[in-house]
Amino acid sequence: MDAHGASSRAARVCLVSGEAGIGKTRLLREFASRLDDRVRVLTGECLELGAEGLPYAPFLAVIRQLIREHGVAAITRTLPGDGPYALASWLPAIGEPLSGVDAELGRIRLFGEVLALLEGLATQRPLVLVLEDLHWADPSSRALLGFLAGSLTAPDVLIVGSFRSTDVEGAHPLCELVIRLTRDPAVTSISLRRLSVHEVGRQLAAIHNREPDPHRITQVYQRSDGNPLFVEALSTAEPGDPVPLRSLLLSGVDDLSEAAGLVLRHAAVAGNQVGHRLLSAVLPLADTEAESAIRALADRHLLVITEDGYRFRHALIRDAVYERLLPGERIRLHRGFAETLRDHPDAVPAERLPAELAAHWHAAENVEEALAHAWRAARVAATAYAYDEQQRMLELVLDLWPRAKDPAARLGVDRDAVVELAATACVHSGDFTRGDELVSALLEPAVDDPDGAGDPERVAALLELRGVLRNRHNTSGLPDIEAALALLPSDEPTRLRGRLLAALAHTRISVRDLAEVREPATEAVRIARLHDDPGTLAKALAALGVAEGLETGVDAAEPVFAEATELTQRLGDHPTLMSISQWHGNVLVNGGQFRKAATAIRRGIAAAERLGLIHSRGPALSISLGFALEQLGDWPEAAKVYRDGLSWTAAPLYRIGLLRGLGGIAIATGELDEAQLLATEIDALVDAANTAPTWRVEQATYRFRLAMAREEHDEAETIMRRLLDDFAVVSNSTSGWYVLSLAADLRSRRSSADAGWRRELLALAEPLTIPGRFEAAHRAGFLAAVDHEDPSGWRSAATLWRELEAPHQLGWCLVGLAEALRASGQAAEAIRARGQAADSPPRASGQAADALLRTSGQATDALLRTSGQASDAPLRTSGQAADALLRGRGQAADVPLRARGQASDAPLREAATIAAKLGARPLAERVARLAAQVGIAVGEAPQANPGPGRGLTAREVDVLRLLAKGLSNRQIAGELFISVSTAGVHVSRILAKLEVASRGEAAALAHREQWFG
Repeated sequence: MDAHGASSRAARVCLVSGEAGIGKTRLLREFASRLDDRVRVLTGECLELGAEGLPYAPFLAVIRQLIREHGVAAITRTLPGDGPYALASWLPAIGEPLSGVDAELGRIRLFGEVLALLEGLATQRPLVLVLEDLHWADPSSRALLGFLAGSLTAPDVLIVGSFRSTDVEGAHPLCELVIRLTRDPAVTSISLRRLSVHEVGRQLAAIHNREPDPHRITQVYQRSDGNPLFVEALSTAEPGDPVPLRSLLLSGVDDLSEAAGLVLRHAAVAGNQVGHRLLSAVLPLADTEAESAIRALADRHLLVITEDGYRFRHALIRDAVYERLLPGERIRLHRGFAETLRDHPDAVPAERLPAELAAHWHAAENVEEALAHAWRAARVAATAYAYDEQQRMLELVLDLWPRAKDPAARLGVDRDAVVELAATACVHSGDFTRGDELVSALLEPAVDDPDGAGDPERVAALLELRGVLRNRHNTSGLPDIEAALALLPSDEPTRLRGRLLAALAHTRISVRDLAEVREPATEAVRIARLHDDPGTLAKALAALGVAEGLETGVDAAEPVFAEATELTQRLGDHPTLMSISQWHGNVLVNGGQFRKAATAIRRGIAAAERLGLIHSRGPALSISLGFALEQLGDWPEAAKVYRDGLSWTAAPLYRIGLLRGLGGIAIATGELDEAQLLATEIDALVDAANTAPTWRVEQATYRFRLAMAREEHDEAETIMRRLLDDFAVVSNSTSGWYVLSLAADLRSRRSSADAGWRRELLALAEPLTIPGRFEAAHRAGFLAAVDHEDPSGWRSAATLWRELEAPHQLGWCLVGLAEALRASGQAAEAIRARGQAADSPPRASGQAADALLRTSGQATDALLRTSGQASDAPLRTSGQAADALLRGRGQAADVPLRARGQASDAPLREAATIAAKLGARPLAERVARLAAQVGIAVGEAPQANPGPGRGLTAREVDVLRLLAKGLSNRQIAGELFISVSTAGVHVSRILAKLEVASRGEAAALAHREQWFG
């Protein structure tokens, strides 16, 4: 609808089509509400009895609206001549009706007067004429619409007509008009489609002003088929509640023939779809009678004929029919389906048979049969990776359990085993909260009476399961895993102990306690091999691969991951396979192999979608993939990946990581207001989620980066001080070198900083290892920042980041190199000046500078020797740099001023190119400032965004785009995965920057300037 705003200067027609409930009326209302106040909107609705009732019904409604609001004179002033008028035949209040002309001429006069009225009104102010429900339009109204569409020439007139596409098919009288109109280039069409599952989630979020549960989204999507009206009806209804729209949906049912009604009721009992063989077998009708009834239902658009059966046009139509059934009738029909399936098991696909039998026997109130078939259906679902279905069937078993006769004997398991299995299904379905509830109920006896709780191994196994569930939810599962291990003798290498040790290693990876992973993983591998336990071995190897990768390097991790992958594939252990995909990708990232990491993680995401694990594993994989893409400089794709991850989960742990990824991109592109808003959301999630300390390290580094970008150095210093005071946690999270590089950058920029900061940072760095190229690059950046006026350190760091294909990090190193070259040139110039003023060379000052730089170089050299990397480290000592710098006035001391500029030229130009390509505004601005100081032209900094300008950030452009589509703050928040308050802040800033007073003015400006096409 945006393309047809009132600012348009050409008359046109827009046809809006879609099925019932798709949102046509809502769209037209929203469109009208956003128009400028000076636009006149007239609305006429066609009546359902229009084909045989009042002619010109929608236009008559428009004339009445005009008279009611502005009087008869407002109409007659726009009509040609002094009357009489053909329009008076509609409403005598207009004057004497036209007489003495034949019907055809009278019709021509009438149509001409309506045309003149619309064009005359449009000369006063822009006009939008809305005609709703054209599928019910009478023949005269259709003819008048066709005339107006072909005759309107005046500017500032828009006719918008809506019709139900499912009704306008075949011989429907509106079909011909629609076909004819759409051939006219001045007529455009908008066909509204059903919502995707993602869009259903956004609608639910807007309705409830909060993020809905992903499983609830799926449930509503399946029942509503993506119809917005039905989504809204279901949004407040509990599963199984009568649908509020029943009377609307049943409007075409009441006058069906007895046979058609019988078929419809049987189809409703079958579900949303039913195969022809099953329906034929269960119906008490002859084939010809059944076929005639089905054809009548299809003609009324109640049923749709499919390749092998029939389905309801909407799931809610089926629900409405089903809810009308009498209790006894419903039981009888379900029993009939169950018996038919029992006698004809080939009437449905084999994999569906247990679930269908369970559902029908349950509805028929046969508890024993329902219990048995629900148990079988759960097993079938598990083999098909349908974990949501497995959980649902097990919940049905638990619901039936108290009413069944000796259910344990019938199924061969006790109730606790079923509860545990249901909780395990929750791990894979992503319903962590429900899983926690189930296991906690089993653990209540142990909590109430630890000494009398029974078998410690049983309690330990339940604690393990709850620990896994809690760890997935918010990383709070470590105490449960440790408590489980404490229940077992440490000197007995049992299978359960091996499994728990593997779980402990996995949990420590999740909470970023990575320095403590190797020991439990190694012991778990030993115990698993001892007992020939391939399941535990695969999990333990996956964790050990992480330890090898982070402590030794990618080459050491590869064979470990390969063995773990082979085992999981052979065992069909899909969740562990997902963990391997993620962790292998992380290890590859740490090894600097970002492209290979992205490829590996993408395979994991594809597998998660295929295996039905996308809600439980997709978000974590998205965090890892987004990070790899960030390093490669593919920020638009990384942002898309993060947003996809947000659409899959409401779990706070994952949302923190995904929002932090988006925030990091915002900082890098200079969208600091957006980054601040995201920081506020992240802080709230971290505080509420009880996250592990290592996750708070990442929160703190994000806050530090934001403070530095805002040049709030005091705030950055406070954050960094806390990080350095708790450096043991930092180093355990593998963020040691990264945090030290941030600290060195901050301290080197603060001229008033304590001169002892170098010693403090070097002391903290001494015990850190350098297992991979990513860490090595961060270490090189740290050392370069420590000796920030030494170009050799920056050259080494730049070389490493270049090899890793990490353009943003490379760009900042090139800036550091240019600044160091400038500083070196200034020092040399000072020495040369002193040399010209004295007869002797500046030996004393040179020796002092040499000694100072050599001291720093020795510290660096000692650090490299400690890490075991001194022999092959790419860095040259600062002492060597000092030698080159101070080797006499004829060399470094005589470097002219112009040479300094030339030395800085290449790195600055390359950094400028990188910044422009990435859209990294802070980097570009830093380059521009330095280039101006040394007299180098490197071009202008990139604009903050490619959108409408006017100071809008990239995120504000995104918000404006949605605002221009008529979305509310809640809807905008849902689309962009931000809070409603954040969306409101963005809108307020947009209005201020565009210097407009309302959302409507902002939208109109966007359309007028064609910012979004």
